[in-house]
Amino acid sequence: MAAEMKASSKLALGIAFVVAFLAEGVPYWRIPYSQASLPSSLYRPGLVVVFVMAAGCRWIARTRFWSTLLVVGASVPCMILARVA
Repeated sequence: MAAEMKASSKLALGIAFVVAFLAEGVPYWRIPYSQASLPSSLYRPGLVVVFVMAAGCRWIARTRFWSTLLVVGASVPCMILARVA
């Protein structure tokens, strides 16, 4: 039985995704392409923001674990894909 997600949970996950995407993405996008190396280029304070956004969604917005893991966790690969594109 699949439970319907509340609109507030969807909004919280969307905001968390955008904040995590930008917090990790903006510093990464400023690195010259020849100097960027994965995963060491990702070890920045922005990665802590990704964790805090996921924890905040779970604790404050009461989002489901798997939804939070998949949505907020996808912000880092999407940020890398945005740079490549």
